[in-house]
Amino acid sequence: SYMDRLTDGELLKICGQIYKKEYKNDSYQYYLKNCSIQFGKEVLPCNRILSYFDSDTYKIGDTLIVNGKVKMFESATNEGQFDARSFYQAQKIDFALCDGSVVKYKQTAVPIGEWLYQLRQKLVMVIKYHLDEAEAGVLASILYGDKSLLLEDVKKLYQTSGISHILAISGLHISLIGMMLYRVLRKQRFSFLTSAVLAGIWINLYGCMTGCGISTKRAIGMMILSMGAQVLGRTNDLLNSLGAMVLVLLLENPFLLNYAGFTFSVVAVCGVGITGRIFSRECELENQDKKYPKTKNEKIKDKINKERVGWKNGVWMSVAIYLTTLPLVAFYYYEIPLYSVALNLIVLPLLSVVFILGLFGSLIGLSAKYLSFCCLKPTALILRVYSRLCEAIGNLPGANLIVGKPSYQQIVIYYITLGFVLGLICYLRWRNEWKRERMNQAANHEDDSEGQRRIETIISAIKMIACPVLLGILLIQGSVGNEIDFLDVGQGDGIYISSQDGANVFIDGGSSSVKKVGEYRILPFLKSKGVSHIDYWFVSHTDDDHMNGLLEVMESGYKINHLVISKYMIRDEAYDTLISCAEQQKIPILEMRKGDAVASKDFRIECIYPNREIFEDKNDMSLALKLSLGTCTGIFAGDISSEAEQILVQEHLIDPVDIYKVNHHGSKNSSSEEFMNLIQPRISIISCAKRNRYGHPADEAIERMEKQGSTIFYTMKGGQISLKVRETG
Repeated sequence: SYMDRLTDGELLKICGQIYKKEYKNDSYQYYLKNCSIQFGKEVLPCNRILSYFDSDTYKIGDTLIVNGKVKMFESATNEGQFDARSFYQAQKIDFALCDGSVVKYKQTAVPIGEWLYQLRQKLVMVIKYHLDEAEAGVLASILYGDKSLLLEDVKKLYQTSGISHILAISGLHISLIGMMLYRVLRKQRFSFLTSAVLAGIWINLYGCMTGCGISTKRAIGMMILSMGAQVLGRTNDLLNSLGAMVLVLLLENPFLLNYAGFTFSVVAVCGVGITGRIFSRECELENQDKKYPKTKNEKIKDKINKERVGWKNGVWMSVAIYLTTLPLVAFYYYEIPLYSVALNLIVLPLLSVVFILGLFGSLIGLSAKYLSFCCLKPTALILRVYSRLCEAIGNLPGANLIVGKPSYQQIVIYYITLGFVLGLICYLRWRNEWKRERMNQAANHEDDSEGQRRIETIISAIKMIACPVLLGILLIQGSVGNEIDFLDVGQGDGIYISSQDGANVFIDGGSSSVKKVGEYRILPFLKSKGVSHIDYWFVSHTDDDHMNGLLEVMESGYKINHLVISKYMIRDEAYDTLISCAEQQKIPILEMRKGDAVASKDFRIECIYPNREIFEDKNDMSLALKLSLGTCTGIFAGDISSEAEQILVQEHLIDPVDIYKVNHHGSKNSSSEEFMNLIQPRISIISCAKRNRYGHPADEAIERMEKQGSTIFYTMKGGQISLKVRETG
């Protein structure tokens, strides 16, 4: 209920205790728990709060009373866009507080949290001292979960290659540290209980130092259960341990069901415990020891067989995890790294070397920086190999398949199919074992190894066939059809048009109010729709709010078949930047003038203006387009003013249309009465930001649209606006 009383930018006093600190985007982020909000004389308890500070003045455990401005987390307003509100709500964080000033604070009595934080900072500084920026950022993220040094280009490279999971603290890190210490203690003849307690304390301290994320908590809990089983002399089951930790975490925070990190962590372990066990059991059966003594030649042969089996196990385990998590990858990222299985087979075995050398090197560096060089330099070489492999994989055809966001029905069908495959494999193996037992009971010592090999060959064939079949389920995408999408890009324009015959068109793409609009809004939208390329990308003019997002899209390497501009576009510095970027990406450039058109079976876009150089103002030289899409017509004229509109009126270049992309974001100097009398739109779309210094949309312009009986939609109010065009009427 208190969330309804908060408004963005409101001054507020809050109280909370620091439980976590991060340095990100040139500011210190304090995560506060046990929080309360003051409304006048009323004080209400609330969930956690994220507070931003310019300096690191306070310690973990300190209780702060802070005055600051409320910053509400934004919900996704476009398809494919990151939903910050859901992301933070899943962690019980209600809102952020900016420009905070501390009124009062109380020091903690137990400074262990701050001591671990400062230790992590020192260890990261050792890494930064010895390694280049790119390798230092990756190693600090792998070892200590510190992403402040991680370069954005390197992060994207790992993500597109399918190995970004190594950048997060997970079960692999916890098991390496915990089991390594546990086994060392056991070899030193410590008891099971003492070894488990000491190893448990160690991994808990490590988890706290690295930020104690959800996957870290899950991994620590499962490791403690595993060691506890050994202490009690009981067997430990991976899936039961996972189930126990899932229940514990959800009891603490049920909102984790909406948290991608939690879902990925759980499903990946299921991939190991279910799919991996079934897929790799063939290799285990091949490696069964004989009951009678072995000759020397048989021992050599058995050793070679074990090595072969270990390699096959690694391959099938990697395939199993890949197949199990594939729908989640498509659901959250809209594209699939096709070759990540092969890449992980190289990356993961070397990761333990990177982790151990990096950990010892950074610890040694606390007292002797030059000695730590011997450990850290080899890790840098391995990380460079990782980057080279990622780059090489990225240049292969189909390295990243844009599949779009799968529907829930697709995901259900996928897992049902995977379950059927696993069930079939288990049934064939059960039949094989049953047949072998029947032969033993009948005292039939006939060698049936040929029959067993035949069954295993069939199982291998099923697994090989299952991979493309499962991938194909996610690749199935229905046609978008005749549709127009007006994206919420803040103060700017971004319009996607698709036709029934599969043509993909985009008009403009930029913003003066949203940072990295191409990377965070336009590209995610296109990928979520399963759009792997744009046939024609039209640019009305070269103002930032119509073009800067397109530049980001081009620089990302996204496929654009043609860039379309006006033949009379103003030649300025922005024009040179646009043309240069297109030429670097080898995108053909088409120039349009009045009468030129781009068309397919189901759509036609015709240039109706300009036909000569008329104005010096780039807004009034905007490319004006008339769209015919199925039974629908529309007009898109960039930022032209009433002066340019008069030319369209006088030369009889416009007719009544169904859809009108409102000129110049609803400026009072556009959408003139004469212009509106001619186009008489059924629907008018205004694309602008909630807060802008131009006063868009102007009341005068809205009145002129309402006078025509046009239904008006605003991206600033409703976010992305999607129009489906019916085949008739």
